[in-house]
Amino acid sequence: MFGVATFGGVPVAGVSVSVSGHSSVLTTADGSYSVPEMNPGTYSATYSKAGFDPQTLSVTVVDDTDKTRDVALTVTPTLTRLPAKLSKTYKRKHGKAKYTLSATVKGVGAVPVGGVNVNLQKSKNGRTGWKNFGAVMSSDAAGRVARAFTSKKRSTRYYRRSVSTQLGVLATPHTSKQRVVVK
Repeated sequence: MFGVATFGGVPVAGVSVSVSGHSSVLTTADGSYSVPEMNPGTYSATYSKAGFDPQTLSVTVVDDTDKTRDVALTVTPTLTRLPAKLSKTYKRKHGKAKYTLSATVKGVGAVPVGGVNVNLQKSKNGRTGWKNFGAVMSSDAAGRVARAFTSKKRSTRYYRRSVSTQLGVLATPHTSKQRVVVK
């Protein structure tokens, strides 16, 4: 049996492929793997790597020509906002206040995950009227996203973040909002 492990269409190296009755193998740099000497039958194949959701599939091998099994890995990301405070006040200097909202995206086992889209939403009162704000950000290899802002006027805004994978699966928005006050 052989195949390729991907995430969002990109090959993933270092994925452990465990097939019942056979030794485990790891995917190579191009995401490919090969489990030799698979006789016809039904097997349980488990694909796992830190930061990704483990997947177990039932694999039926009919004959020598039916041995290709590709897998699309998934991740259930969580978001940690920075700064961690629920409310942050910024004072204007020379008529402007500068601040940065950032977050870290983590997968299974709290491993940082890159390539996850993060949407930022804002509201004037923190309860209703949530609107997408700015372009979607993509987390870097360390799982970080950040957006810098400059405000010229006094204001109070509430922000919350939500995440979606490259596969388009929307996760639940971050449950707590963050209040930003510019004085």
